[in-house]
Amino acid sequence: MTPRSNESSPQTSVAGRPGGQVLNTPTGAEKRTGHIMGAWFLGTFVFSIPAFWFYDPLLNQGDPVLYTPTPAEKRTGHIMGAWFLGTFVFSIPAFWFYDPLLNHGDYVVGSGHDTRVATGALLEICLAICGIATAVVIYPIVKRVNESTALGYVASRTVESILILIGVLSLMSIVALRQDLTNGNSNGALIDDARSLLALHDQVALLGPQFCAGLGNGILLGYLMWRSRLLPRPMVWFGLIGGPLALLAGIGVLLGVWGIHSGLPVAMTAPEAIWELSLSLWLLLKSFRPSPILTGQPAGIAA
Repeated sequence: MTPRSNESSPQTSVAGRPGGQVLNTPTGAEKRTGHIMGAWFLGTFVFSIPAFWFYDPLLNQGDPVLYTPTPAEKRTGHIMGAWFLGTFVFSIPAFWFYDPLLNHGDYVVGSGHDTRVATGALLEICLAICGIATAVVIYPIVKRVNESTALGYVASRTVESILILIGVLSLMSIVALRQDLTNGNSNGALIDDARSLLALHDQVALLGPQFCAGLGNGILLGYLMWRSRLLPRPMVWFGLIGGPLALLAGIGVLLGVWGIHSGLPVAMTAPEAIWELSLSLWLLLKSFRPSPILTGQPAGIAA
């Protein structure tokens, strides 16, 4: 038998293989074949998932009459939109206020910017309140779809808010250590304590906004909005797709596959962020669409 030419495919030795066997690396054409196969497989997701939305008018011809929101229900939608928008208003600036602490390991033994860090903590406390409020406000309406799922959404937002507050406590504990430098601890010990508290903050940021938001806002709330038709279904797709992607990104960080701030997990979390922002603006400006679970006047069958 004529051995395979090294010019067409380089060989990679494998220690311990019986008979001196070697593994052959793929040629350019074989590597391209693998990429093409991956693209075709990805296409099965890209083309299959949106197809259900296009089929929706046909599949759901027997749906019940849609009802417009009453003034109270419409007001509930506006309030939920305002609380959701508050999660952006309070969370994004908080990182700027925390910057002197998060990016300087020796903050605890330096001059410090305690007021600035405390302002960031206040913003995150407001963020936690907004997170719980978004679920509590919508619960009386979405429980008409599925009470267990609605309760699950309230629980996920509550757990997320608790984790956010644990992160706040970890950072404010560093501030307290810095303000109590006269207790006789060495600078090295204080820096080690501060770094431990920063590590705790990083982990609750992963478990809270990453996991809980993906599960709660993406999957559970997306399901409730899809079933209820309270929001446009193309918008809801961002939540139904973005939620699992955000969870997958968090699992990758937890297992050490990638860093939390690397490009891939940030890109995977983007659909979830788009879903939450679009939901906030839609509800704040327009409130709910006609839905089978609302109690206003009949609006006819949706096109």
